[in-house]
Amino acid sequence: MKPHRLWIALLLATIALIFLTTPMTSRLMVRTEKEIQTLGQEKEARRVKIQQWKDDALKAEELSRTIQTYEIEKYLAPTDRNKLAEKLGPLASVALLTNFTFSLDPAVKWENDKNFPDIQGITQSHLSFEANAPHDVSLFSFLEALSHMAGRMDVQEIEIKRTNQDEISANNLHAKVSLLWLSNCEKGKNP
Repeated sequence: MKPHRLWIALLLATIALIFLTTPMTSRLMVRTEKEIQTLGQEKEARRVKIQQWKDDALKAEELSRTIQTYEIEKYLAPTDRNKLAEKLGPLASVALLTNFTFSLDPAVKWENDKNFPDIQGITQSHLSFEANAPHDVSLFSFLEALSHMAGRMDVQEIEIKRTNQDEISANNLHAKVSLLWLSNCEKGKNP
């Protein structure tokens, strides 16, 4: 084979190689660009998440100056409904309430979709009770004690009637009270 034919063959082989590898190179470039774009999106998502964490940390620091740890635990700690029920009788006795009866409805998912649609794990229960009291201070001290229990107690309805018109006794007043108890779910349970 003559040397100039060898050079022509190498030149033709190089041209053929260029034409054959161009589609493969362009596919590789497209794939690489897609990966770069995906990595860019992931980077942006991580940047946003990190910024949210920083904002949350700043907000938590700001709130820590205005809200005490016990208040956070009161509203967010999982509650045990049975323990609440066990505490009601002794609290009523301390507040000088007599003939104390109560009912605590089963917990259901908190229905407040307008303001906080993404909140999970908050339950609501209706707590109602009837009792006799010597005076209104006893009744309101019992309600104050309830307000310090886990969760949040909102008075829905209260009816107080005077029972003894003529004499002062331990049963001067009869009260019917209905409350809405908002609380966090017990651990491991979902409403």
